[in-house]
Amino acid sequence: SQTSNMSLLTCLKNTEHKPLDFKFDFYGSDGRVQVHKTGEEMKGWTTAHAFRTIVQEFNVPKERHFQLLTLLRLTLSFTTLPSRLLAISVRLSALTSVLNIASDANALAGYFQAQPEIIQEIVSLIQPSNTDVPINIRRQAVEVLDTLVSPKEGREGIASIARHVNVMGEMGVGKGQY
Repeated sequence: SQTSNMSLLTCLKNTEHKPLDFKFDFYGSDGRVQVHKTGEEMKGWTTAHAFRTIVQEFNVPKERHFQLLTLLRLTLSFTTLPSRLLAISVRLSALTSVLNIASDANALAGYFQAQPEIIQEIVSLIQPSNTDVPINIRRQAVEVLDTLVSPKEGREGIASIARHVNVMGEMGVGKGQY
């Protein structure tokens, strides 16, 4: 399991123009490990330096390296709200495109296994309680969810029912949330 201060919704709500704090949780051989570096502490660090430092200091397992690197890149590269909005928009567009054109269900399954929180994050963008999410981001989030649950000709592997259950569960359907 991993968490970060760089969820899609957090990126939208943070309007400060300064280095962001970095948080990353994972389970290692000794149990839960919590990585926390302040923005001031990481000021001036390159992504490569931050990655090497955190991997060595916290003994991050290889299967978490991609998540760590992605979150570090976001934390260190997008320090203004407009740059974060653009990054979120590009990520949602890319995900919609991949879902539309990918025929290899194993590759898609690998993506969602590497980022198990992504559906929850996308659903959080369209929840009525999050009124500060721009309409274009909400529209793109709906497009991703629609593309994910829409049947595609020639796509095998990820069963349609599994995709629906995951998305509907995150939306709170059947849980009395909405």
